[in-house]
Amino acid sequence: MGHANFGDIFIAISKRHPGRPAVESPGTRLTWREFVARASQVARDLASRGVPAGARVGIANRRNEDTLVQMCAAWMLGAVAVPMDFRTKGAERAALASEFELHTILEDRAAAGSGGYRSVVTDAAWLDAVSQQPAAPHYSPEQQAPALVLLTSGSSGKRMGALLTHEQLFIRTSLPAGLGQRDAGGRLLNLGPLSFSGAIHNTLAHLRNAGTIIFFPVIFSPQEVADAITTMKVSSLVTVPTVVRGLLDIYRGRDTPAFDLTYLYCAGAPMDAAEKQLAMRVLAANFIELYASALTGRISFLDSADALTHPGSVGRVLPQVNLQVLGADGRELPLGEPGVIRVRSPGMTLALCGDGIDRQRGDRIAQGWVYTGDVGRVDEEGFLYLLGRDSEMIIRGGENVYPAEVEAVALALAGVKQAVVVGFAAGNVGEEIAIFIVADPALTEQAVGAHLRARLVPNKTPRVIRLLDKLPLNENGKVSYAQLREELASP
Repeated sequence: MGHANFGDIFIAISKRHPGRPAVESPGTRLTWREFVARASQVARDLASRGVPAGARVGIANRRNEDTLVQMCAAWMLGAVAVPMDFRTKGAERAALASEFELHTILEDRAAAGSGGYRSVVTDAAWLDAVSQQPAAPHYSPEQQAPALVLLTSGSSGKRMGALLTHEQLFIRTSLPAGLGQRDAGGRLLNLGPLSFSGAIHNTLAHLRNAGTIIFFPVIFSPQEVADAITTMKVSSLVTVPTVVRGLLDIYRGRDTPAFDLTYLYCAGAPMDAAEKQLAMRVLAANFIELYASALTGRISFLDSADALTHPGSVGRVLPQVNLQVLGADGRELPLGEPGVIRVRSPGMTLALCGDGIDRQRGDRIAQGWVYTGDVGRVDEEGFLYLLGRDSEMIIRGGENVYPAEVEAVALALAGVKQAVVVGFAAGNVGEEIAIFIVADPALTEQAVGAHLRARLVPNKTPRVIRLLDKLPLNENGKVSYAQLREELASP
């Protein structure tokens, strides 16, 4: 990309499509001209407050549209945007500011217990000050800083930041080739907060093709999402499995898709094969699943045609991605053998920061490769199958047990909606296996146990079966294994 950054890209699009909507949400509508003008005003305001080119700027907002404008403003200023979870408390924000060397944190309200960091509260008074700045497009200075620091805690709990240049971000939003162009100029509803790497990538991939991005409040019901697809004239939807499952509960009895979408894109956690095929039948025919990480960007791609033939996979490994599956000795395994996944790709981060850079497990960089922290296998056709996290692999009696294998057997039982397997310490065998099931009320633990014993060898059969009304989720919307293990400790 040379000197150009995403601020320049957005300025160029605003000149070609000034009146086209760029950003919409309940209560907000910005055309491309208005979006670039507001970002330019914010950039000039930050410069007047002493934020220099090259500085890292934390951004903590409840509203995605505000975060997007402020990210663009940081790029116009030549600064580095660091999107943050708006739910972080004051003490944690102070720790983040110190650990990741944040010059300033933009926050739409002062966090409880805030202090110890430089803050700009983006309230009504600030907006009034911003509106006094010139609205002409603001171009970044000669200094070319990175675009983003993507914050991730991974499975280790230690925070880590992945630094991305604008060129790496441009590559990420280009892969897989054609995804952004599939709905060029369309209206993408993105339900994820922009503190998540996937939400950032999908938003930018759509915007760089002159589309309209639609944001939603952070708390919503599946029915509100369904209504918004129609009332807001959504052409594509990007979301996570928990939302897809909520929509499936509404439309499960249909024989034809409820929505005429260019694509329904799901990421963030694997879905089981039956769910994917059901989503294609009752929600949207053009179902897409991507496997990606904050450190690498997109890794594999499952489109609707492949979901019919290889629904248990997360798609074909992208041609641009070099993916290896390693054994316990660190050597590459033959096709079909399960092991730890590592990746090299054009969009992978080349630099990390934060306390988590010394991780020995989970997502990390070692010997020039990104270790995703996942266990999987690749078949002869290039389809990737995920079996769990390397930190979640269970060693029972000296034998490796991959949670996904046991979960797949449980999900084949009629009435089972979700299944999660975890290991727990158990004397001489090392670890034992527990399975947590969300199922129809009529299903009993005894029926689940009989089903599993009939289909699994003894070393892979769960010792503990728990039926739950719903699975506990962490702040990223993923299953909280820590809470499940706490559940095991209770009678």
